[in-house]
Amino acid sequence: MGGRNLERTFTTVFAGYAIGGLISPTVGGWLAEATTMRTVYFVAAAVFAQLDAHRPVGLPATRVPAREAGAALGGEAERGLLLGATETTVAVAQVVAPYVAGWLYAGDPAYPFVASLALIPVALLLMIIGLPRT
Repeated sequence: MGGRNLERTFTTVFAGYAIGGLISPTVGGWLAEATTMRTVYFVAAAVFAQLDAHRPVGLPATRVPAREAGAALGGEAERGLLLGATETTVAVAQVVAPYVAGWLYAGDPAYPFVASLALIPVALLLMIIGLPRT
């Protein structure tokens, strides 16, 4: 892939997406309680406008973090691979996870949480195994 570290970029995109998914509702909820929902929308529009104004030349004007991170990879093929892998992974998880969680919940309401706790070390191990050797 042209000497670029695709795994690190892929991980960074997902980490940024997860952090944004955790932080933005919290900040938005706090702001809505302190002011109004209208203020939340105005602040969000101002932040997006500010980010767009400081966007490096050549990056597409998009609000999808994976696309902006993918633009740093360089060529169309690299961006396409990253975006395709990202969207496929997210889509599969969104289709499979509710079914599996419902099936586990039917056994016992605590099972989805137990399964999540059990799978976190497995995911970490797979990530460590998959890290490139330097």
